Amino acid sequence: MTSVVGGLVYGLEGLHGGFGPAPFRHRMPIDFGAAEQTFLREHGISFGIARSVAGRRVVVERAFADAGARPRRRRVGGAAALRAPQARLRQ
Repeated sequence: MTSVVGGLVYGLEGLHGGFGPAPFRHRMPIDFGAAEQTFLREHGISFGIARSVAGRRVVVERAFADAGARPRRRRVGGAAALRAPQARLRQ
């Protein structure tokens, strides 16, 4: 399978740069730990994980589609997971 896909997950911007108007002007160097703690306090870890998983799923599905393949869904620990189709090789 060959495919290159990128994606952007909206709602996670504050996790890395904070929510201020210009983090470079107000905090130099940028304290990513403080931005992460503020994000988690305001949104919770479940929000961040859900957005990240949803974004990753979209990118993986697009990569499979671009490569002309379809992922199979299976359940892992109560959550749906994507995996590549099994390739059958003839000998």
